[in-house]
Amino acid sequence: MLKYLSHPLTSAVLALLAYGSWAAYVNLAAGSGPAIRAFFGQGSYAFFATLGIGLLGLRLHRHFGQTGPALVIAAGTCLTILCVSPLLIHTLIGTPNIIASVWPGWIWGSTYVLVLLIHHHRQVVR
Repeated sequence: MLKYLSHPLTSAVLALLAYGSWAAYVNLAAGSGPAIRAFFGQGSYAFFATLGIGLLGLRLHRHFGQTGPALVIAAGTCLTILCVSPLLIHTLIGTPNIIASVWPGWIWGSTYVLVLLIHHHRQVVR
């Protein structure tokens, strides 16, 4: 069971459902249309970010030499993408309650990327 839960595709589908549902919930007061748009906007972003942002961070870290500055560049790039992209998506689709829609993704996504990159960096430095 744990094997399936740790698969990147499974994690991405769970992110789609969890973050999309949260975004729909916090926008439901504005009506079902905005809630559905928020679900698909945040859910789709969470799906692709979960699949891709960790890989991007690891590749950037390797590309820039797997040093301390490389870790900062990789983390900074990933965190910038994680913070800016959902704001842009929700602005474009007209989500009424943007910040409430994206804050769980900011917190958990940032934590995930930082833990992943720091763990990888420590493995490489040894």
